[in-house]
Amino acid sequence: MLAVLIGAGLAAPFLLIAWRTGLGREKAFYATLMMAIAFFYPVFAIGTDLATLVINAAIAAGFIAAAFYGYARRPWILPAALAAHALFDILVAQAGSPAPEWWAGLCIGVDLLLALGAALAISPEREHRQSWRPSR
Repeated sequence: MLAVLIGAGLAAPFLLIAWRTGLGREKAFYATLMMAIAFFYPVFAIGTDLATLVINAAIAAGFIAAAFYGYARRPWILPAALAAHALFDILVAQAGSPAPEWWAGLCIGVDLLLALGAALAISPEREHRQSWRPSR
C-alpha cells in the first residue's frame, strides 16, 4: 500500500505540471506515457528466460497497440488502458514478475493517477471548463 501512495505522490506533481503547461490536456501525452510504461516489463524480463521475455514483450505490444488506437481512433481507450495496466500490475505481482518487488505498487499509483488525467483530458466537458493556465 505504501508503494501505491508513493507512486501516486510522485505522479501528482508531474501531472499537475503537465496540466499547468497544457501538455496534460493532450491525448498524445497519455498515449506516449502508455507506450513508455508498457516497455518496463520487457526491460525487467531481459535477465530472465526467453519465454518470459517474449510473454512480457507481447503484453507490452498489446498496451502499445491500445495507445496508438486510442490516440488515432478512440480516445477513451487511453484512460481505460492506463487503468487496465494498474490491474495488470496487480495480477503480475501475484503471478510472479521479473520486476522488483516494490514495482507493482508504485506503478499502480502512477497508472491510476494518469488514467484520471487522461479521462479529464478527453472529457467532452473539458472544452467548457476554465483553463488551469494562468491568464496573461
